[in-house]
Amino acid sequence: MLQSRIDGKTAVPARDALTIARIVRVNHAGEFGAIRIYSAQILVSRWLWPDCVPALVDMFEDEKRHCILFCDAMPERKSRPCRVMRFWSYGGWLLGFLTALLGRQGIWACTAAVEAAVHRHLDDQLHFLKERDPDLSNIILSIRDEEISAFASCRRTAGLVERRFCCAEGYYFNSDGYPDLVVDLGRSDADGTGFES
Repeated sequence: MLQSRIDGKTAVPARDALTIARIVRVNHAGEFGAIRIYSAQILVSRWLWPDCVPALVDMFEDEKRHCILFCDAMPERKSRPCRVMRFWSYGGWLLGFLTALLGRQGIWACTAAVEAAVHRHLDDQLHFLKERDPDLSNIILSIRDEEISAFASCRRTAGLVERRFCCAEGYYFNSDGYPDLVVDLGRSDADGTGFES
C-alpha cells in the first residue's frame, strides 16, 4: 500500500492523504464563503441594522483567521484552493446580502443555519483526522469551539425564530446553550416531535 507523509511526520495511506487534502480544501472554501456572507451582511447592516454590526464584525474577523489557518495548512498536505472560488464568492455574498435585507432575524437565521451545517461537518472531520493528522485535528477543534460560540450567540440573539430554524436543521440546545445533534428527524418519538427528550 502506498504511504504518504503529512509534513514529514506521520505516514498515512495515500487514500487518507487525499482525503485530508480535500478536507483542507473544503474547509478553506467554507471559511471563504462565510467571509463573503458576513461582508455583505455588514454592508447592509451598516445602513439598516447598525446594532448587528459589532457582532457581525467579530464573526467576520474569526472567519478570516480560520481561512488563513486552512490556507496555511494546504501546502504541507498537498492541497490547493477550490477551483470554483469565484462562484463561491458570488454565492456567499448574495446569500449574505439577501438575508440581511430580510432583517435581523434573517441575518441570525442565516448564520445559525451555516453554523449548524459546519458543526456536523467539523465533527465528522475530527473523527476521521484524530489518528491520521493530529495537527489538523487540533486546528479544526479550536475552530469548532469558536464556531459553537458563534452559534450559541446567534441562538441568544435571534430567539425563537432562529431556534425553530435550527431545530429544522437537526439541532436542539443543551443546558449550556451548545448545539447537540439530534438523530434522524424523520423518526417519531413518543411525544411525536421527532426529537429526543
